[in-house]
Formats: sequence, C-alpha cells, structure tokens
Amino acid sequence: MIDLAAGTIGRIAGNWFVKGRDKDNYSAFIAVAAEHHKHPSGGLTIKANNARFPPHRTPQRIRRRLVRR
Repeated sequence: MIDLAAGTIGRIAGNWFVKGRDKDNYSAFIAVAAEHHKHPSGGLTIKANNARFPPHRTPQRIRRRLVRR
C-alpha cells in the first residue's frame, strides 16, 4: 500500500488500509527501505493507522452473491 523503497522521513497517521491477499507482498501495509537504504528513516513516524485484510471469499461464494442480485 505504501512503499517507501529507499527510506524516508515524515509522518503516516490516521489511515485505513484494506488489502487483499492476492496482492504482491500482501503482508506489508507499509514497507520502509525494502529495496535500498538511501535515506534515513529515524524521523519517520507511523501511528494511529488501522490495517485489515478483507474477509476471504472463494470464487464460488462471489458467484453466488452476483447471481442473487
């Protein structure tokens, strides 16, 4: 969702994250310096965020919901 590939400083606060499991790197909502560490991250503040995975739905369950509508 947020990829700060080389590090950074700043603030990430008050966000809602909802991410599906079929995405690349699905377990990371915020990735900091995952590729390079070119910039310091000591001044990065991450607080008061809410992160969730959506309920797991199989393709069959989704099809049934669409047919009912």
